[in-house]
Amino acid sequence: MRRRPNTFTAGATLTPSFLRGFDMSVDYYRIKVKKRDSSVDQQTSVTQCQATGSPEFCSNVIRNANGFITRVEFDLRQRSLISSGGFGYPGALHIQATAVQSDERVNLSLFYNHKFKQEQIPFLGGPVSDQLGKADLYASQSQPGSGFKDQFTFNASFATGRFSWPTP
Repeated sequence: MRRRPNTFTAGATLTPSFLRGFDMSVDYYRIKVKKRDSSVDQQTSVTQCQATGSPEFCSNVIRNANGFITRVEFDLRQRSLISSGGFGYPGALHIQATAVQSDERVNLSLFYNHKFKQEQIPFLGGPVSDQLGKADLYASQSQPGSGFKDQFTFNASFATGRFSWPTP
């Protein structure tokens, strides 16, 4: 059963009149997902089985008649917790050419995110894993760098008439 996250967000948008076409927002977020569905990797099952003898982990460790491990299964029923918090600073500058009959447009946008917390507890009663500043989190899910404290994304586009680059 999936649980809804405990989320708090607050933000403000700035559109200064002296900088035509510019807008910026500042967003604070704190997200905590309790009892989320996750999997416990094979090494954790073996380590926790040896350390605690808990059937919760030992049932994943399959042994032969001599007691040697022959297979370790993934456990997809475990519950875990993940929490993250930080500030996001999206900003954009929209420039329209002012010449008569010109429909040229340039859009520049920058998104900066600063995380001050990213933690995960892989299973109930497990250790807290501080993931902040780690580059290869969730790489298997095509999300390398998701643990970075500071992340930047820059986008630029140009349009004139029916032509635009990059194309939408």
